[in-house]
Amino acid sequence: MNNHTSFMFGPPLLYDIVKMCRRAIHRSSSSFVYINIDYFCDNELLKYITNSSAGFIRHLSLFNCGIINDAVLCEVALRLPVLEELGISMCKFSSIYSYTNSWALLPSFEIIQI
Repeated sequence: MNNHTSFMFGPPLLYDIVKMCRRAIHRSSSSFVYINIDYFCDNELLKYITNSSAGFIRHLSLFNCGIINDAVLCEVALRLPVLEELGISMCKFSSIYSYTNSWALLPSFEIIQI
């Protein structure tokens, strides 16, 4: 997966958005409560997020990410006890519905597969 994106305005610039995300998590002292990841989340980044801020995340949104391993999803379900909202849209999972019981008590749980 290519973690670089170029922006349309001005000369082409390349940014490593996964590195930027990890840096933002580190700089927040792992005390953020809302994270929305579009297009660039992978297994390693999701593990880093859950390991870094397990006690604080209340909202997690994944949109159009690459293939996320089932074991990582299980770890997310176990390590985020205060999670209130989970949105998963257009991501590739082999058996996402086997983990829905782990998130059954969430006030907001949304899976959109196209």
